[in-house]
Amino acid sequence: AVYDVGDADGQPYMSMEFLGGQSLRAWNRKRLQSSSDCSMRTAANIIAEILAGLDAAHKAGVVHRDLKPENVMLTNEPNDQGAQLKILDFGVARAAGAGDTGATSLGTRGYMAPEQITAPETVQPSADIYSLSCIFYELLAGALPVGHWQPPSRGRNDVPPGIDKLIDDGLSKNRWGRPQSAADFRMRM
Repeated sequence: AVYDVGDADGQPYMSMEFLGGQSLRAWNRKRLQSSSDCSMRTAANIIAEILAGLDAAHKAGVVHRDLKPENVMLTNEPNDQGAQLKILDFGVARAAGAGDTGATSLGTRGYMAPEQITAPETVQPSADIYSLSCIFYELLAGALPVGHWQPPSRGRNDVPPGIDKLIDDGLSKNRWGRPQSAADFRMRM
């Protein structure tokens, strides 16, 4: 949240909310270094909170376009009971349907929907769903879904096969094959 903006002796300033905690990237890295799995319930709680933030942004007509673990700030330690977080860095966000002024794509490779790379001016909320699906997979499998990836339920008895389908749909190369909204994704969880 931005609390105040102003000018002090010719120097512009902005007073913003202080966020304590750690990025989802830092939390996940620590978890992987300790060789512990992220439980399905904890992953689902994190994803549900991100979905709530995306839903609010999408309803306001804003597509994030750079959703990744570095842009998710955990404000508490996520667990099977819940997660609290904030989505950060809407710096490359834009209004859905607004054309880009340049020919370059913005975002982070590995998390970017295919259309965001090839036709950034066409990006819709489903591009954020693609990024979210990458994050969900990464939480469950410990790596990004690159190339021919294995379903996250393989080797894990706490991940239902329906989650494999949801993530697979969310990672569809065709944006129309993905859930089209945060609410649609959440309903399928």
